[in-house]
Amino acid sequence: MSVTVRAIQSSDWPAIDGIQRQAYPECLHEDIAILQQKQHQSPDTCWVVTDGEGRVQGYLLAHHWPSVTDVPALDQPLPAVGGDVMYIHDMALALNAQGLGRSMPLWQALTAQVRQENITTLALVAVNDSQAYWQKKGFEVSAPVAIEKGYGKRAVQMIMVF
Repeated sequence: MSVTVRAIQSSDWPAIDGIQRQAYPECLHEDIAILQQKQHQSPDTCWVVTDGEGRVQGYLLAHHWPSVTDVPALDQPLPAVGGDVMYIHDMALALNAQGLGRSMPLWQALTAQVRQENITTLALVAVNDSQAYWQKKGFEVSAPVAIEKGYGKRAVQMIMVF
């Protein structure tokens, strides 16, 4: 079955919210308006992956960020800043799409955009025991994340020089 990566449309948000709720414990759920604000601030780096019938199976939200030494707070609007770091805010798949290679097209879309923009550094916060996944992609742990940022006790900041 073919998959498609495309820009997020307004009709995708209920599916994105459902995937977020499947993928993360309640303490990591973000208000949908916060996620929408991230997409509105950086529409060229936010996508969904759909199956052959157009059903949303996953999403990726990324945006520019000014520094690898700090992370944006979870469930808070982004300040109106840019930067030369591409911050991966979230990438998640529906439970029925996991293990089917659906994250790869999202990753490819992001890396193509990063290359086009001549970005050299990617950053993220690994939550929900995802550190090993991101290490396989080439990320390295840079620091634990301050609890006041909302990511939980085991969250770690990770970076990748691209």
